[in-house]
Amino acid sequence: MKDQALSCDVQTDVPCVVEGDERKLREAVANLVSNALKYSPPGAEGGHVDRRGDEVRVAVVDSGPGLSEVDQQRLLAPFQRLSAKPTGGEGSSGLGLYIVRQIIDAHGGSIDVATELGEGSIFTLLLPAIPPTSAPVPETAPAGLGRQD
Repeated sequence: MKDQALSCDVQTDVPCVVEGDERKLREAVANLVSNALKYSPPGAEGGHVDRRGDEVRVAVVDSGPGLSEVDQQRLLAPFQRLSAKPTGGEGSSGLGLYIVRQIIDAHGGSIDVATELGEGSIFTLLLPAIPPTSAPVPETAPAGLGRQD
């Protein structure tokens, strides 16, 4: 155990709802969360979900090593093992972020990465939102985004 906690803030005043394959979208978010925990030292990692205009933004923030310019260029390609090493000896296939990109592309979205070497990263999934007039407001936070130790 790496003694890590995960928190997620979800904007509740505007529906943050997208249309798509729930299983695949969960897989994409779970992959980003897994990476955040895998490459970060003990402590807290976080995420947030909000809506900006016609997009729902799902951001995962980590305190890992950040990414070099070279790593950023190779980031979303298949079988890319980047210079960052997992902090708990976990393995990596080099496919996770490529799969995330495939899922998000299939849903008409995109991925934004803000990173600085030595300072961590923010991976943000940008997905087309369902218009607020037709989207219900969820009563609870998305399943699977709770605390992990």
